[in-house]
Amino acid sequence: MLAPAVPAQAHTALTSSDPTDDSAVQTTPERIKLRFTDPMSSELSEVSITIGTSPRRVLVVDPETSGSTVSVDLSDVELPPSPRGSGDVAWGVAYRVISADGHPVDGTIRFTAPLPRTTGSGDTSSHGSTSPKAEPSTAAANSHGDDFRSTAILIGVGVGLACLLPLSILLWVIRRDQRRRRATSE
Repeated sequence: MLAPAVPAQAHTALTSSDPTDDSAVQTTPERIKLRFTDPMSSELSEVSITIGTSPRRVLVVDPETSGSTVSVDLSDVELPPSPRGSGDVAWGVAYRVISADGHPVDGTIRFTAPLPRTTGSGDTSSHGSTSPKAEPSTAAANSHGDDFRSTAILIGVGVGLACLLPLSILLWVIRRDQRRRRATSE
């Protein structure tokens, strides 16, 4: 009863997003906002956007941070054009952010929205220059997930080896003792 009360340590969490998770948006979003319970670190925030399912286009975008809001301005980002006859496409916004007090937060929001319409009847494979802010690369966006998987695999291998080493030493000692017993009995 004499011990001082310890404040509860709550983890930073996503409180809302615009567009909202699992929503259907009528127009191509110009900005995506993620709101968190705590202020975010501007240096350590990463956002990647997956557009479509097959073939998909991944954009790694530098987010802007203002207090507890992390936002991505898509007005300067070259988005893939909407294929003829297509409607809304799936969007996935994967975020990995660090709060100002050091708590990491990651997750994904998903929504459907249309892509910009093609403006001409020409070839849609060349879209002009790519914005320096966006990097259309599936490999780049997947590398973040691959880093985590690689780390998990390395930890798993390390734990496996740590378990196998004592077991192999135990088996070696048992076999050595068996050989000694056979040698002394002969």
